[in-house]
Amino acid sequence: MIKWLIICGINLVLCAADGILTYINTPDLSMEGNPLIAGLSLGWEALFISNLIVLGLCALAGYYSFVKYQTAVLKANNLRQYISNILFNRPDKFLWSLYRRPENRKPFFAILGYVLGYTLILARAVAIFEWTLVSLKADLTGYYHFIRVFPLGRLDLVLVLAASLYLITAWFINQYKKSQKSFENFTANPLNLQTGQNAECD
Repeated sequence: MIKWLIICGINLVLCAADGILTYINTPDLSMEGNPLIAGLSLGWEALFISNLIVLGLCALAGYYSFVKYQTAVLKANNLRQYISNILFNRPDKFLWSLYRRPENRKPFFAILGYVLGYTLILARAVAIFEWTLVSLKADLTGYYHFIRVFPLGRLDLVLVLAASLYLITAWFINQYKKSQKSFENFTANPLNLQTGQNAECD
């Protein structure tokens, strides 16, 4: 719960800071990179609503991921088997996870909340960094040359994609370790419980 509240709070603060810097530097939104604004020429209302929707999705999905979701305790010999089991109820279909829709939706939504919460922070941080440079009237010639190497000139998108792949992997590894530990405890506890009951009878 605490981690979820912290992530939501950071995202809210960064969203507000991004909005304030946007208003200071481009009140007519002519420099805004949001596709709704840059591509569809929509105004502040659309920008506000889109940010509100994203924050709401982040909060809801994050709540499920960090608060409600329970680790699936499964018997698996390795990480690949665990991923296959948790997504498709079979230990031999790891490759399906690369291109097929998972049969079990709970892990999908848990991953969504986990990844979205952290990557939004990263994306906002990049936006705030860029707006800060604009506010300081810094010479951005070198920076513009640098970001041209990225698709659409969007450094934030590349960082978010890379971070997403890392976070998805980290989530599976973390869940696998929790599952292994819980499974070991589960197999050991009945013996401990029986011993305790026998001691009470004596």
